[in-house]
Amino acid sequence: MEERKFKSLIERFYSSLKEVNKRNYLMLFSDLQIQIEGWFRGELMNFLRNNNIDITVKNRESRINDCTNKKADFRLEFPNEIYWIELKHLLVGYQLDSSFSLQFYFYKNTYIYNDIKKLQDVDHSDKRQYLYSLAFISTNYPYNKSKNSNDNKIASKQDLKDKYCSVIKSKNEIKDKVSLESLDYDDTLHFGYLLIKINYP
Repeated sequence: MEERKFKSLIERFYSSLKEVNKRNYLMLFSDLQIQIEGWFRGELMNFLRNNNIDITVKNRESRINDCTNKKADFRLEFPNEIYWIELKHLLVGYQLDSSFSLQFYFYKNTYIYNDIKKLQDVDHSDKRQYLYSLAFISTNYPYNKSKNSNDNKIASKQDLKDKYCSVIKSKNEIKDKVSLESLDYDDTLHFGYLLIKINYP
């Protein structure tokens, strides 16, 4: 599988999550102010299998090298390439009486930052290995919107891109190690995603 086909595969998966029979789940996660990463993992496994991509217990929770117990969420192996994926579900907005911005998930030693550092430990003696962080984003806002700053809102696809770029620009320790491959945001469902490619150190 070429990288452009992988990117297209993720875009199609994102589109499948917005289908009518799944919209209630996306709205439920936002309404309940919760992150349900396991649901997205299950949906991704089902999607891969339905697209004739081999998915077994061996390529889920795969050790990233022989020297550590660290594991990646997925390791997809194709004839000439291997794709390592860390999957996250982020909630931007109101959660547990606090309000969270996109930037929160990139702080040092948290969420996406940890994904980047972990995946950079993949044994890359084989140059055909690719590292990705796939983050699905649910958003919600408190009824009293005045309590929420604009940083804790995502208004559109462009707004998500702008906020991501602003966050990465401010993170000197990771900004040269990542590139944004694709993203989208549905302002009706308050749901989007980021596909972030991680470069080897």
